[in-house]
Amino acid sequence: MANRWVEFVKNYAKENNISYTCAMCEIKTKGLYKPLKKEEPKPVEKTITIKTKKPKTDKKQNKIKYYDELQKILKNVNNIFRNRNFSEAKDYVNENEFLRKHNLLNGPVRTRQGLEKLNKKIIEELNLPENKKYFELLQKKQADGDLNLQYKTLKRLKEEEDKILNKDPLLKQLYLNYFEKENKVSRDEKYKEIMDEIKKECSKYTYPRENYDCEELSTEIEELFDKLLKSFILRIKN
Repeated sequence: MANRWVEFVKNYAKENNISYTCAMCEIKTKGLYKPLKKEEPKPVEKTITIKTKKPKTDKKQNKIKYYDELQKILKNVNNIFRNRNFSEAKDYVNENEFLRKHNLLNGPVRTRQGLEKLNKKIIEELNLPENKKYFELLQKKQADGDLNLQYKTLKRLKEEEDKILNKDPLLKQLYLNYFEKENKVSRDEKYKEIMDEIKKECSKYTYPRENYDCEELSTEIEELFDKLLKSFILRIKN
């Protein structure tokens, strides 16, 4: 017949999905086991709960450092990869001791797909339920920054163009007609259209990844509210 204590520990471990050793420690610490013969409480057991508080604090601090380091790595990889320097990004992750130490890098990254897979793995690790509030705060911060930057850029470029056009009524009329012919809508309508696109695309929560849909609007803004007028003026002068 199995020992009553052994059976109790086995059942507790199974119910709580932990190892036999961990179950035994928890049972002793919490005083869950009631022996047939009353045993005198051991004074050592009272100090166990006090000692476990220190590792919990250390564990929490280590966890914060762990996630901060992951975010730093992901940001660096994205910045390098965004500049289309795959070779540098590959070398960066393959030589990273932190990734190897925490088993996030199972083998050398040799392809772009491998780098994207690693990025996805890090993002999943960062986006755990316990990180939700912190993660959402960073997402909002990034989205607000993108939104504000694009709004300011478009407004500034349009105002600069308006100053040029308002100085020369003939140039203004010719350019506005040209703009509408090229873009199928008036300049004011296009301005409002891009403003709506900024609100739609740049408010998306994409952190820790870059918001590439929002970034693409930068090119359109520059082309339509900076370069187009300059090229038009050069054309009519020649």
